[in-house]
Amino acid sequence: MNQGIFMNKIFVVVSLAVIAFVSGCSQINADKNSPALEAAIQENSDNYLNCMKAYATKYAEATDSATILAEGAGAECSYLLEQVEASIDTLVSMKYMSKSYQKKLIDEQIEELEKQARAKVIDMVVKARVGDF
Repeated sequence: MNQGIFMNKIFVVVSLAVIAFVSGCSQINADKNSPALEAAIQENSDNYLNCMKAYATKYAEATDSATILAEGAGAECSYLLEQVEASIDTLVSMKYMSKSYQKKLIDEQIEELEKQARAKVIDMVVKARVGDF
């Protein structure tokens, strides 16, 4: 019976060592790849924001409210937002082992980007309608 407990303790210690090693290797790879991934996130974010701006410019004179136009822009550009999310997911998954923490970080960043983009669309539409565009 004591041998079983001892073997379980060894298994736990070895498992922790493996996790620590894998974490360390993952962090090394994340550090090497972070600049490229961060650049991809920035590029994808810029593409998304540019798409939102193009939609706002195209439909600024429409009779729909600015909020409705922002929702339309979000739908039109959603594929680009998915690219941003995929880029962030790649970076975050390399840096953090906890899946729930990864999900939280990604969701927060995507939500903030969506808010900024929608606010920009609303601002552009309002300015276009009052002649300040």
